[in-house]
Amino acid sequence: MDFTGTVLIASPYMEDPNFRMTVTLIVSQQGDAITGLVLNRPTSATVADICREQFKRECPSEEPVYLGGPVSSPPMALLFKTVPMIDSDQAMFSVELSVDEEQITGALSDKNQLCRVFVGYSGWTESQLRGEIDQGAWYLLRAEEIDIFQEPKEMWISSLQRSTFASFQRVFHLKRLPNNPEDN
Repeated sequence: MDFTGTVLIASPYMEDPNFRMTVTLIVSQQGDAITGLVLNRPTSATVADICREQFKRECPSEEPVYLGGPVSSPPMALLFKTVPMIDSDQAMFSVELSVDEEQITGALSDKNQLCRVFVGYSGWTESQLRGEIDQGAWYLLRAEEIDIFQEPKEMWISSLQRSTFASFQRVFHLKRLPNNPEDN
């Protein structure tokens, strides 16, 4: 199974302080190596601080930089959402990851682009991640089932609720459930 595009929601029983109450997007899997970004850990550093330090450029953004995980290399990554048009009535959303300086500074200067800057990343071998999932450390969702740019303080609990709801639907083979069961 390729985990790319999977969202890992830390179980309420997660003991590892690096991942307690986190939502992590798996951004790539190459062979046995799996790479992810923790989406809901803003730091006290701003994008302007990091751009000045990393690229020796000024950047007008005072948005926080996010801690992508405990692994410290590469120094900076940008996660951004693009909206390529399919036709006049429909748009498809995609999420991209870049460590390229020009692409990062270009996306940051585009006020219409949704983006977040990360330092660090998370990494597993496939067998390590499967073992953690089997032990109940993580709940899984597809990336399109959550808003990866939502408020970080609300992301873990809302993702946990969605994963529980999605699991319920899969177990009972339900296609649709009302938001409020009283509406049934």
